[in-house]
Amino acid sequence: MGRGRIPLGVGDSYGISFFLAEIFMSSISCSTFSSPSSFSEPGRLYPVAKVIEMVTGVRPSPMQLHRYTTGKGTSGIVLPTVFLGGRKMTCVSDVQQWIADVTAKRQSMTRTIVTKPSEVAKRHAKSEAFLRSEGV
Repeated sequence: MGRGRIPLGVGDSYGISFFLAEIFMSSISCSTFSSPSSFSEPGRLYPVAKVIEMVTGVRPSPMQLHRYTTGKGTSGIVLPTVFLGGRKMTCVSDVQQWIADVTAKRQSMTRTIVTKPSEVAKRHAKSEAFLRSEGV
């Protein structure tokens, strides 16, 4: 028997994690959500990658999951998660709210780029004048 293992009688190493996850999932939940029919229980926690895939249709890479859930997050917004059974878990409503927050922040950060031909010509003329003054 390995160090720190509690015998379950079944012999699988993941039994404890799933057992503890079920205990904690019954006591930890997030806000009520309106979600796809496959997520039938309001506030139920699921693995982060699975929830993001269901909401967006694209499964994120492990590196994207790390960036979304730790440190600075995306655009400074971190996806709220709970660590259960060795996995990061979240609910559909948290992912939907996080996507809405990131989208709103990115839309407020956008800037207009001047691409008028007259503006571009002025920039080129200014650059060429600087290069001539420097002797290049």
